[in-house]
Amino acid sequence: MCKAERTQGLERWEFLLDLKLTFDGVLLTKLERREDEIVLETLQPHPNLKSLEISSYDGTTIFPSWMMSLTNLKRLSLDHCPSCKCLPPLGKLPSLASLHIAEMSSITQVRLEFLGIEATENNATDDQWSENRLISSSFVSFPKLKELSFASLHNWKRVGMEQRLGQIRSTILSFDINHAMA
Repeated sequence: MCKAERTQGLERWEFLLDLKLTFDGVLLTKLERREDEIVLETLQPHPNLKSLEISSYDGTTIFPSWMMSLTNLKRLSLDHCPSCKCLPPLGKLPSLASLHIAEMSSITQVRLEFLGIEATENNATDDQWSENRLISSSFVSFPKLKELSFASLHNWKRVGMEQRLGQIRSTILSFDINHAMA
C-alpha cells in the first residue's frame, strides 16, 4: 500500500486548528515526488485550520486544491521545499497574518500569482505588468498580513521584487528578507 492510499483527508476534523506536515526531506525520484504530491493533495484539512506548516516537502508544486479553501488560516510556514518551483497564490488567503517562506532553492522570483493576481490581462505577461497596474488593482493581496519573511531562497532574483511586493508592504509590521537573493 502506497503512502497516498494510507492517507485520509482531514476535512472532517473541524476542531483541528494547527497542523504541521513534515515529509521525509530526502531527494526523491520522480515517482516518489509525485507520491508526496498526492499525499499532500489527499490530506485536505478543514477550513477552520488556523496554522499550517509544511516542511521537508520535495514535490515540485506546493499548491494542493484545498489550500485556497483555508479561509481562516492565520499562519503559514513553508520550509525546506527544495523542488518547489513557484509559490501558490497566497495573496488570496483572506485571514493570513503571518507568512514564512524558507529554504526553497528552486524559487527564482515572486510572480503575480503569489499575490493572488492573474498573471495575464489582455495577454500581457507577468513581466509586462507595470507598477501602476499593480497599485490600481481593486484586488487587495494579503488583506490581513502583518508578518512576512523570506529566508535562504538562494536562487531568488531581485528583479521586479520591489514592484510586486510594494503593494502589500504598507500593511506589514514585520518584513524580513534573509539571504534570499541571488
